[in-house]
Amino acid sequence: MICPGCGKPELLFKEHDSIEMHGLECGPYEHFHDEWWECPECGARFTDRELEAA
Repeated sequence: MICPGCGKPELLFKEHDSIEMHGLECGPYEHFHDEWWECPECGARFTDRELEAA
């Protein structure tokens, strides 16, 4: 994939999981899973939707 920001041809797929506890050890917990494409040249981040629109 080509970076819409700088035009470099290499984007890296990255993902991150996190859990928010809201200060309580017994719950409720929220689980988040984020996925994005990142350009190693300019550092820009793009979601799949943003890349499809570009």
